[in-house]
Amino acid sequence: MDNAYAAGQKLLRGGYSSYTPTGASYFKQAGAWHTVPKPGDVVYFYNSSLKRIGHVGIVISVNTGARTFKTIEGNTSSTEFSTNGGCCASHEYSYDAVGGTNRVQGFGRPAFGDGTCSVEDLLQIAMAEIGYEEKASNKDLDDPHANAGMNNYTKYGKWYGMNPAQWCQMFVSWCAWQACKRHLERGLTSWIERSDGWYYH
Repeated sequence: MDNAYAAGQKLLRGGYSSYTPTGASYFKQAGAWHTVPKPGDVVYFYNSSLKRIGHVGIVISVNTGARTFKTIEGNTSSTEFSTNGGCCASHEYSYDAVGGTNRVQGFGRPAFGDGTCSVEDLLQIAMAEIGYEEKASNKDLDDPHANAGMNNYTKYGKWYGMNPAQWCQMFVSWCAWQACKRHLERGLTSWIERSDGWYYH
């Protein structure tokens, strides 16, 4: 297990997951579950047909005055809320009513820090995935648009080891790993002073 992989698990307060109730439970058990969002939070949504948490995204911005927030979500629709929509997209929601049978269930706050990653790291990784389309088969998984289809094959599922499968929680897990990987790799470089000058290491 590399350092970035372990850091991503720490960031998500317990581990990677493919199942949204499990992902939410890590934040709840760690005392990192909130009803008011901050950028970088992981937001969980209620699925009325399942009668439980059934979708997830990453909060990228919050308008406190309007009590709204914007997300990046995997396995959603490009135009509206969906729990199995086929692409990565951004949506906006209100957080006037949170919990119960309301769409917004709550916000998990990742463990941002030097040993994991920054909020900016996570948001940059997530936002770069906007427009990614799931695939018709286990082919061209890394290409954002090639072999597009609605069969739940994705690069996130390939990384997680579960392809094909509904992938909104695996998307969040993948983003956490990638953000920590970027953060830790950046920390391995630095300027050092020697007797004959400064060098980039």
